[in-house]
Amino acid sequence: MKSDLVFRTTFNYLEEVYQDCLKKHINDSRYRDLRHTLSDINNGTKVLESEEQINAYIAFYGAQHYYKLFRAFENLNLLNFVGKSLEIISYGCGPATDACVLISYLASKQLNLNIDNITLIDPSANSVRRGQKYINSSLVNYQASEKIKIINKMLDELNISDISSCKNSVKIHIFSNILDIEQINLQRLANLIKFSQEGSNYFVCVSPKKYGGKQRIDDFYSILSHLFEISNISIDESKIRGRVWSMKTGNFNDNYYIDNYQRIFMMYAS
Repeated sequence: MKSDLVFRTTFNYLEEVYQDCLKKHINDSRYRDLRHTLSDINNGTKVLESEEQINAYIAFYGAQHYYKLFRAFENLNLLNFVGKSLEIISYGCGPATDACVLISYLASKQLNLNIDNITLIDPSANSVRRGQKYINSSLVNYQASEKIKIINKMLDELNISDISSCKNSVKIHIFSNILDIEQINLQRLANLIKFSQEGSNYFVCVSPKKYGGKQRIDDFYSILSHLFEISNISIDESKIRGRVWSMKTGNFNDNYYIDNYQRIFMMYAS
């Protein structure tokens, strides 16, 4: 059955989201001082509220997230999901960066997947609203926007009904630059998944390797492996380089080093 969520084959995250926010941020007189900007978004870990903070976050980190997620979706090998009903669950999504990059990846590969719905989870209503706007702009049929579910909660506040899904669909759980936050209770999160999910579940976990990111992803994997039988798909900590605007030099660096650690695995919950 064809999904109601049909995306434009021309959607490009770097051009339509990243570069647009970068331009707005550079022209924002309130953010002339680099240290002030990083403090205002707490080096990318703050719950974003204002439009200016969202622009700054995407300007600083959007391209880096894009290249890491692009690599992750390649490692997942999305060709294996053609013809299957999919549900996407994005945890701590901010302005829906991971979902937008997924759509951009599909467009770049001219790949059509049957995505039945997308769940966006983040405590900031303004941030998720921005991400929802981006996703809506990528849709061929705007009416399908009702398939995008918004959950304005911290991950530790989630309950079973928030992320319950269809047993017969394939679930792709995306944790992009969120598991490295130490305040998140990984055991509680794993238990929530245990009691809310059935059928095939895939996990895409992406983070900086440093600042404990690698260890936190591995800890989450270890906890889940005691609850389910898990099949490994990919572990990737190789160097990633991409075209990123350098705030220090004020120009694009075509060979910008991006800190990367990602772990992708699958589990079946009965």
